[in-house]
Amino acid sequence: MPEGRIVSRTDAPVPIPLASRVSPDALLAAVLHLDSPALVRHLDRTIVAACPDEVATGAPVWDALRRPRAVAAPAADPMAGGWIGLLADRLAGTVELLPGSPPDEAGPAAGAIARYPAVIVIDDDCRACLVAERPGPEADALLEAVHARAGALPRVPPPGSDVRSSLPGAMYEAAVDHARELILAGDVYQVNIVQR
Repeated sequence: MPEGRIVSRTDAPVPIPLASRVSPDALLAAVLHLDSPALVRHLDRTIVAACPDEVATGAPVWDALRRPRAVAAPAADPMAGGWIGLLADRLAGTVELLPGSPPDEAGPAAGAIARYPAVIVIDDDCRACLVAERPGPEADALLEAVHARAGALPRVPPPGSDVRSSLPGAMYEAAVDHARELILAGDVYQVNIVQR
């Protein structure tokens, strides 16, 4: 467990309402939840972050990641004050020369990252601690705000039947068949079929 202040012990997760359809940059601004892979036992922890102080989307993601930190990462956990985000496959074109692909007008940004000055780290024993980039009154105020908001969150029912695939049934099967043909012909070695 990282060093830090134990903020709470809980047997039940706090419900966090999220819309079923939300853009990556809006999600990063709302709340972020990261879990360690089940096979990596020494990292068995969950990181919860909210209220980023900076967000970057698209190609400017690389500029943001190149900037040095204003403050060294806290010894307790390098995630505090660090960048967390989502990078799409098509962002590869910003780091290597690739044939162009048509813009995905309906899809999310190619990349979206946010810098979180404080995170909550929950270890496998359900102990939680607040890890802040700069400990002090601001971190204490953030902790008080988290406690105040957690109790006021409403329970949200699961998304209803309004969720529709952009690639339903037969279209998905046809895409898989086409991918197999391309692989057998030697035109490609891997295909990612996605839906939204």
